[in-house]
Amino acid sequence: MADTQTDIVRKYPHTIKASEVIRLARKEYGVKIKPGLVYSVRSLDRKFGPSKLQNGTAVATPASPAPAPVVKRRKAAAALASAPKSQKEDDLRKLVLQIGVENARRVIDSVESLTWS
Repeated sequence: MADTQTDIVRKYPHTIKASEVIRLARKEYGVKIKPGLVYSVRSLDRKFGPSKLQNGTAVATPASPAPAPVVKRRKAAAALASAPKSQKEDDLRKLVLQIGVENARRVIDSVESLTWS
């Protein structure tokens, strides 16, 4: 299976500048990566824990994140409810493509496990 852009970004240490990651990705993999993706992937890695390479594939290992306060979940739910359904679905598809299907499934599983009180 081919590496996703997210996997490629995770192969480089966080100590390398985003511009250098972009240059190396283009040189080594022939892939054009935007700086925003590098920053997003690194932000997620900081939030959920360091990524580890298993069998040549980058896999994020989430730390135990503290549950979000109810107020924030309600605000997020209200914001999602106010957007047109097709826009929400388009945004979700774009995000899944950015973070990868496995990471998206992990996030969805964690959201499903929340109790909405």
